[in-house]
Amino acid sequence: MHINCLELLAATLAVKTFLKGHSEMSVLLQLDNQTAVAYINNMGGTVSSQLTDLTKALWMWALSKDIILAAEYIPGVVNVVADAESRSMQDRTDWKLHPKLFQEINQKWGPLQVDLFASRLSTQLSRYFSWRPDPLAEATNAFSQRWETFKGFANPPWCLVGRVLSQVQQQQAQVILVAPVWKGQPWYPVLLEMLYDYPQQLPRTLSLFQQTSDASRMDLVPQLAVWPISGRSLEVETFQKQLKNSYSLPGEAKHLKPMTHTLRNGWAGVLNGVSIPFQDPFQM
Repeated sequence: MHINCLELLAATLAVKTFLKGHSEMSVLLQLDNQTAVAYINNMGGTVSSQLTDLTKALWMWALSKDIILAAEYIPGVVNVVADAESRSMQDRTDWKLHPKLFQEINQKWGPLQVDLFASRLSTQLSRYFSWRPDPLAEATNAFSQRWETFKGFANPPWCLVGRVLSQVQQQQAQVILVAPVWKGQPWYPVLLEMLYDYPQQLPRTLSLFQQTSDASRMDLVPQLAVWPISGRSLEVETFQKQLKNSYSLPGEAKHLKPMTHTLRNGWAGVLNGVSIPFQDPFQM
C-alpha cells in the first residue's frame, strides 16, 4: 500500500483499538501525513479510490458508535514518541502455525473457540486474546481472562508454557497447546500429568510457521508437539486409565516417577510407570 494509505490504516486501527467500547464522543486525531488528514476531514476524496474506501470504512465504524472524528496535521519532528513506537513493533514470538495444520488440529480436538495468544495478523480463530491493544481482539492479556468457559487454542511464547499449565490447572480449563518437546524443563512432568489425550508431533518443515521474521530459521526451532491438556481431574484420570504397558525394559525396575523418553523411540514420556506414546505425526 502507498504510504498515505498506510498512515490512514494506522489511524483506523488506533481508533478501533482505543475507542472499543466507547460511543457518543468527539475524537481528534493528530497525524503527520497531510493527505490522511485531508481525507478524514473531508470524509473521502477524488484522487485515490483506495484512500476513499479506507476513509469510508473508518467513518462508517465511527458513526455507528456516534463518534465524530476530526484530524489535524502535526510535523513529523514533533511526532517523536508515536513515530518511534510504530517502528519498534517486531514481536518475534507472534508465530502463526500453518493454517492447514491448525485445521487438522481443530478437526481432531475441536471445535476450538478462542485463540489465546494471537494478534489480528496471526489469529486462527475469529475470537482471540492479544498481548498488545488490538482492534479486533476480544480481550488483552490472556492470563487475566477466564478460560474454563471455552475450549482454547494456545500457541504461546515458549517461556510462558509453565504459566499456561498453571492457568489451566487453576481454572480447570481445557486447552490444545503447541509447545516444544523439552524433557529437561521443570514443567515437562506437569505437562504429562495434564494430558487428556495422546499428544501428536508436528513436522519439522520450513512452512511450519507463517508471519514471523524467524520462520526460515527452522534449525533453531525444537521439536514441537500438540498437547491436549486439561485441568479437570476426571478427564485426566479417564485418559490415564487408557494407558498401557510400562516403558521399562526387561529386568529394569518399573518407573515410579515421570520420566521422559522422546523422539528416538516415539514416547512422550512415562507417567507413574506407564508409557505415553506420541500419535503418528501430522503431515504437511
